[in-house]
Formats: sequence, C-alpha cells, structure tokens
Amino acid sequence: MKKIILLLFVSLRIFAQFGSQDSGGKLLPEQSCYDVTHYNVNLNIDPATKSIAGTVTVSAKATENLNRMIIDLDTTFTIDHIKLINPAANSISFNHINGKIFIEFKNDVAKNENLALAITYKGQPRIAKNPPWDDGFLWRKTKDNIDWITLTCQGGGADIWIPCKDHPSDEPDSVSLHITAPQNLVCIGSGRFISSVNNTDGTKTWNWFVSTPINNYNIMFYLGPYKPIEYDYTSITGEKFPFTVWVLPENYEKAKVHSVQFLQHMRVNEELCGPYPFRADKYAVVETPHLGMEHQTAIAYGFGWKDDPNFPIDWLHHHEFSHEWFGNLVTVKDWSDFWIHEGIGLYLQPLYLEKV
Repeated sequence: MKKIILLLFVSLRIFAQFGSQDSGGKLLPEQSCYDVTHYNVNLNIDPATKSIAGTVTVSAKATENLNRMIIDLDTTFTIDHIKLINPAANSISFNHINGKIFIEFKNDVAKNENLALAITYKGQPRIAKNPPWDDGFLWRKTKDNIDWITLTCQGGGADIWIPCKDHPSDEPDSVSLHITAPQNLVCIGSGRFISSVNNTDGTKTWNWFVSTPINNYNIMFYLGPYKPIEYDYTSITGEKFPFTVWVLPENYEKAKVHSVQFLQHMRVNEELCGPYPFRADKYAVVETPHLGMEHQTAIAYGFGWKDDPNFPIDWLHHHEFSHEWFGNLVTVKDWSDFWIHEGIGLYLQPLYLEKV
C-alpha cells in the first residue's frame, strides 16, 4: 500500500508538469495544408543579452494545393526576412501577427510540391518562471558563476524559440541543430553529435543531427561547463550506442556513483518495451536547473543525483526516460490524450520494481 501511495504522489507531480497550454489545438486550414519534413536550426545564443538570433529553415511538403500557410513564432521575436528557397520560381509576402507568421504565395503551390523557407529572426525569448511547469528559457549560473542555459516548452510549444508548426500531430522526419555560444560552454543537443567548430570571435558552433521523427517540444539544447560520464552499453539487439551522462563539474563524483543505476533502467525497459528506439542517435542524461523533461535522446535531469528516500529507485530518471518509448517514439496527435504518455510512464515503474 505504501508503494502505491508513493506512486500516486509521483504521478501527481508529473502530471502537473503539463502547465499552461499554448501548443496544439485545432489546426487551421493554412496549417493542415502542409507536412513538415525537416527543421534546420542555426542559432546564436548570447547569454550577456539573454537573446537568440539566427535562421531556421522549415522544409515541408504540400498535402494539398495551397496559396497560403501559417508558421508559429512567439511574439517576443522580430523577423528580419524570410527567403523562399523552394519552389524557387515562386515568391512570397508575410506578416507576423499574434505569434503566427502568415505567408502568402504569389503563385499556387501544387499538392506534393516541396517547400523550404529560411526564416531569419532575433529577440529575447520568454523566461521560464517556474520550469518545467512554466515554459521558457533558463539563463542560470553554476556554482562557479559560469553560464548554464536551457529551456522547456512542453505546454507552450517550440515556437517560444524556433519558427515551427506548433502542433503535436506534425513531427519533422529529421532535425539539424547548429548552436553557436561562448567557447567556454559545452552544448548537448538532440540527436547525435556531428562536429564542433571554434570561431574567430570567441564562440563555438556545435552541430547535432536528429535522424528520426521528433516532436517539436523535444527538440532541445543544453549549454554549460558539462563533463561527460560515458558508459559502455549493449542493447538487447546486440548494438552499441552512445550512453552518456552530462554533469556539472561540482557534481561529477556524486553523479558518477548515482548514475550507474541508469544502465539497469535501460536494460529492464528494453526487456519490457523492446529495444531502445533511438539507437541510431544516442541516449543522454543532462543535468539541468529544473526538475526534468523527456527530451528525446537527451533527458533533462535536475533531481540532484539522489534517490527519493521513500522510493527504491531514482523515480525521476526512470519516469522521464520511459517516455523514450511512450511519449517520444509513440506520441499523441492531440494534447487531450497526453494522459496516455504519463499513465504508461507511471505504470512502467511498478513493472520495473517487479523485475528487479
């Protein structure tokens, strides 16, 4: 009975994460007329001004004949310009009103035609007051006064930092992330690491690539003076994939002891749910200044590298990690069904305890 009560308490805390909801809702005709295939995110992150600037290229396919479309982008940003890359023979006009970019094509775009628009913008994104229950950027400092930056956008939607079709029903097939920040910071992104380049202005560009469909709110980056704890893990398929815990230097030794149990979380969940679904990219746990979130391939973790004294495992990691199957691999198309993500994630904890 005690364990059941504890699980119910945990579930209430987790369900509460999905706070004010700006994302989703009924799709407008100008949104349902296209299917996003790729986001190419190229952004500069400036901790000094708490601002971001850059270009996001939205690639899509028309699902019907269209002459206008809508892309979401928060009101905190100013759009410098939009370049129509494809179809190159066409041209556009646009207006950015109330968090939506209204785009009109000079000539009709035919069904199944490919679209690509490069949106260049800048601004100070909203700041999260109580993350992850409230969405926005976290501009924090570590114990050594080094910048520690990330964001949450589960309920508010990814349009609080990138132009996108802000609806759970449309996941891009892949995402490219190019994040430029001060050279003293390490950037962990969604997907697999491609490369990093030192720039002549004291910044560094980190390149990551998500090779599988991903829900918009799971597209993520983390910046800080991170140190890696790398584990050797072999999936039940026999494949090896990167398994890394990223931690602040002051917590390295504590995390090194505590995170060993994450290997068992992975093994048992693979036995219960099937192979880890994102073996082509990686699995990572990243220390954050907020409690946690199931960002695909790079779980946000802020539980202090400790077990709950009233619970036999690190329930926070296990729960967020379990969403890799139910929430990330399988995602609802309407947020009214969000309870399915959380309910299955919760149910997997007693199943885990039974096996161990």
